[in-house]
Amino acid sequence: MRGLEAISAADGWQMAALGISIVFLSLVILAIVISQLHNLLALWEKRMTLVPGSPAPEVKVAPPDETGLPHPPVCPDEIDAVAVIWSPLVEQLESPFPLPDLYRIAAENNFPHPHLTINRLRQAGKLIPVGSGRFSWKQA
Repeated sequence: MRGLEAISAADGWQMAALGISIVFLSLVILAIVISQLHNLLALWEKRMTLVPGSPAPEVKVAPPDETGLPHPPVCPDEIDAVAVIWSPLVEQLESPFPLPDLYRIAAENNFPHPHLTINRLRQAGKLIPVGSGRFSWKQA
């Protein structure tokens, strides 16, 4: 007996179905873990703020250099604080300005995470699209 007859005689179809089920279930679990990994990492980052009585982390801004622009070591979580830090940077550009110019100035002045920060500023309505790839800054 060979081939499909041998598989049927030895209950091979049940074993094949079990194997496929195990592999599929493992892939589903792996996909769920990967899709929620950012939440786990955010929770890990905030573990100190979850402890009662622990001090809140301070956001320190380095003193301005010869250009007069502050160099924040990290971006604050509040978008209004980010806008205050980025305002002198944007004021160097003519309004309306293209985003690549803002990226370039941010990189030249060592601003952290310019792509993420500019995206957050756009979502908060601080950078307003005016058409043809140009943006203007919404003054507070």
